[in-house]
Amino acid sequence: TLADVPQIAFDPYGTWHDPASVTGMRIHSAPPQPDRLDVEPGWLESWSAVDAAASSAIDQTLGDELSEPLVARKLGEWLPTDATVFVASSMPVRDVEEFVGVRDDPPRFLSNRGANGIDGTVSSGFGAAAASDGPVVLLIGDVALAHDIGGLLAARRLELVLTIVLIDNGGGGIFDFLPIAQSPMARGAAGGGQGSAGGDSGHPGGAGRAGGAGGMDGDMGSAGGVRRGGDPAEEDLYTRHVATPTGLDFAQAARLYGLEHETVTDVLGFRAALERALTQHPRRAGIIEVRTDRAENVALHRRAWAAVAGVLDGGV
Repeated sequence: TLADVPQIAFDPYGTWHDPASVTGMRIHSAPPQPDRLDVEPGWLESWSAVDAAASSAIDQTLGDELSEPLVARKLGEWLPTDATVFVASSMPVRDVEEFVGVRDDPPRFLSNRGANGIDGTVSSGFGAAAASDGPVVLLIGDVALAHDIGGLLAARRLELVLTIVLIDNGGGGIFDFLPIAQSPMARGAAGGGQGSAGGDSGHPGGAGRAGGAGGMDGDMGSAGGVRRGGDPAEEDLYTRHVATPTGLDFAQAARLYGLEHETVTDVLGFRAALERALTQHPRRAGIIEVRTDRAENVALHRRAWAAVAGVLDGGV
């Protein structure tokens, strides 16, 4: 909707923050003070009104059922101002950017972006805990946690406290937003033939087959913390090679590294678990696991986007 609107970036540090290449001009200085800007009267008020209307549309769409966007939104709402939220790449950081509301005293949000990908996210979260005075929460997905699961050792070895909010949706949920997730060829069975259009979510609560890329299958399946299903050839190609569900039982991973673990299923349970993690004495590192469904998550995001677009189209 802003394709024809000139966009100007004030960039005093000479950094590059334009991945979509929409900036027409970069000014290498700090933005001017508000009293020196010649802006249209009511400009700020109009933007604030649109933001409030969009936020209300999001609240109505998300409702009170526990979901990936709602987890991000509630962290921004519930956490104290001295808290730090370290956010993993892929869906968690996008959900924070899209769904966390405006606060006068928000917690601090940190994230690895760019070439860092999902490697080392757990260790980065513990690093933030080592350098922070207030409580630190790591918002992370199951694939990113699996990639740096050895980083959990920092809780015991370095005596660091980190509350890990784990979104376990049985794979790389961000890829379900891409056309390949609905490709008939990609949804064909890995061993030949044609799979169902819906595919297998790979969620631990479902078939729970061990997934593919990055060495997360094979010999790893001999560990007691891995749930295995039937023949991997029965999986569709998309699930096995793109979504790559890990099949890991993160409760066992928590026990292995001496962390507490709790699975929550609703908003009240999530809030209670978060409050316990932040107020218990002595505090310990732990995992609060939220299990979601990838297909339902895509549908919910699209409903939220449509609701916000409806507000904008309505001329608020």
